[in-house]
Amino acid sequence: MNRTIVRVMWGFVAAFFVAVALAGAYELFWVMPEKRCLDAHHWWDSDKRVCATPIDLRTITRRPNRAPAAIGPDAGQP
Repeated sequence: MNRTIVRVMWGFVAAFFVAVALAGAYELFWVMPEKRCLDAHHWWDSDKRVCATPIDLRTITRRPNRAPAAIGPDAGQP
Protein backbone atom coordinates (compact mmCIF):
# COMPACT_ATOMS: atom_id res chain seq x y z
CA MET A 1 0.00 0.00 0.00
CA ASN A 2 1.20 3.48 -0.73
CA ARG A 3 2.56 5.36 2.30
CA THR A 4 0.42 8.41 1.51
CA ILE A 5 -2.75 6.34 1.70
CA VAL A 6 -1.69 4.96 5.08
CA ARG A 7 -1.02 8.46 6.40
CA VAL A 8 -4.38 9.71 5.16
CA MET A 9 -6.08 6.69 6.75
CA TRP A 10 -4.45 7.40 10.12
CA GLY A 11 -5.38 11.06 9.76
CA PHE A 12 -9.04 10.15 9.32
CA VAL A 13 -8.87 7.74 12.26
CA ALA A 14 -7.34 10.47 14.44
CA ALA A 15 -9.97 13.01 13.28
CA PHE A 16 -12.71 10.51 14.12
CA PHE A 17 -11.42 9.99 17.65
CA VAL A 18 -11.03 13.73 18.20
CA ALA A 19 -14.63 14.28 17.02
CA VAL A 20 -15.90 11.55 19.36
CA ALA A 21 -13.97 13.07 22.27
CA LEU A 22 -15.38 16.53 21.54
CA ALA A 23 -18.93 15.17 21.33
CA GLY A 24 -18.45 13.38 24.66
CA ALA A 25 -17.04 16.50 26.30
CA TYR A 26 -19.97 18.56 24.99
CA GLU A 27 -22.43 16.05 26.42
CA LEU A 28 -20.61 15.80 29.75
CA PHE A 29 -19.95 19.50 30.40
CA TRP A 30 -22.80 21.24 28.53
CA VAL A 31 -25.89 19.03 28.26
CA MET A 32 -25.77 16.88 31.40
CA PRO A 33 -25.63 19.75 33.98
CA GLU A 34 -28.72 21.32 32.43
CA LYS A 35 -30.55 17.99 32.40
CA ARG A 36 -29.63 17.27 36.04
CA CYS A 37 -30.86 20.72 37.07
CA LEU A 38 -34.18 20.39 35.26
CA ASP A 39 -34.69 16.85 36.57
CA ALA A 40 -34.33 18.21 40.12
CA HIS A 41 -37.06 20.82 39.30
CA HIS A 42 -34.71 23.76 39.72
CA TRP A 43 -34.29 26.78 37.48
CA TRP A 44 -31.64 26.65 34.72
CA ASP A 45 -30.10 29.91 33.49
CA SER A 46 -28.59 29.12 30.09
CA ASP A 47 -26.84 32.50 29.76
CA LYS A 48 -24.76 32.09 32.93
CA ARG A 49 -25.06 28.27 33.00
CA VAL A 50 -26.21 28.33 36.63
CA CYS A 51 -28.67 26.04 38.37
CA ALA A 52 -30.75 28.03 40.85
CA THR A 53 -32.93 26.65 43.61
CA PRO A 54 -36.36 28.28 43.84
CA ILE A 55 -37.13 29.64 47.30
CA ASP A 56 -40.69 30.23 48.44
CA LEU A 57 -41.37 33.78 49.62
CA ARG A 58 -42.97 32.42 52.81
CA THR A 59 -39.62 30.86 53.70
CA ILE A 60 -37.90 34.24 53.56
CA THR A 61 -40.64 36.19 55.35
CA ARG A 62 -41.42 33.39 57.83
CA ARG A 63 -45.15 33.79 57.26
CA PRO A 64 -47.48 30.87 57.98
CA ASN A 65 -48.44 28.62 55.12
CA ARG A 66 -52.14 29.51 54.94
CA ALA A 67 -54.39 29.68 51.93
CA PRO A 68 -55.85 33.14 51.23
CA ALA A 69 -59.53 33.74 51.88
CA ALA A 70 -61.82 33.05 48.93
CA ILE A 71 -62.77 36.20 47.04
CA GLY A 72 -65.53 36.62 44.51
CA PRO A 73 -69.20 35.84 43.96
CA ASP A 74 -68.66 32.07 44.20
CA ALA A 75 -67.03 32.30 47.61
CA GLY A 76 -68.93 30.22 50.15
CA GLN A 77 -70.38 31.88 53.23
CA PRO A 78 -69.15 30.32 56.49
